[in-house]
Amino acid sequence: MDTRALSIQSSSYFSLMAAALLLTPHLIINSKTRNMNIEDIEKFFEKKAVLNEDYVKISFKSREAIYGLFIKDADFSYLKGKNFWRIVPQSQLEAYKNSKNASLARIFNGAEFSRLATYTESFD
Repeated sequence: MDTRALSIQSSSYFSLMAAALLLTPHLIINSKTRNMNIEDIEKFFEKKAVLNEDYVKISFKSREAIYGLFIKDADFSYLKGKNFWRIVPQSQLEAYKNSKNASLARIFNGAEFSRLATYTESFD
């Protein structure tokens, strides 16, 4: 095969790949919808919020945002190692404040989070 034919083939390949990307924008990674990993969530709590104290707005990639309280229970390290987080949703917050019953919390997968914000930041 001569170099001219190879050049035509490679330019056709790149044109085809460019067209495929334009036709499938859902495959392009958007920084707003990337998965949050354990380190991202830990950084948030190191810099902006305190576990068991601060109310947080949790935005998800595929569902409506919720407000909740991340709690540190006996299995915290085990869950965190798998990027799972125990969160008391807003609807159960008053009952949790009175009883400190961890069964009022739900366990969420951190990979489904798209953004975390403190309660006050969520109104800015």
